[in-house]
Amino acid sequence: MLKRIICGIFGHRVDRRHVWFDDLDFRTNCRRCATPMVRTLHGWREFDSDSDHDETRLGHPRDR
Repeated sequence: MLKRIICGIFGHRVDRRHVWFDDLDFRTNCRRCATPMVRTLHGWREFDSDSDHDETRLGHPRDR
């Protein structure tokens, strides 16, 4: 919970060592709080399962 508050104040830290491609976007998790992240044209942001839902999106490589 504290890590989530820190990310809310200072922003998420993208884990660049564990980026993967889901056939639409590059994805990773925050290094601090493990929030799922997605890379858009404007940079990294939190992954929103409601607005980012797409049937063609593949799962994480270890889950395929």
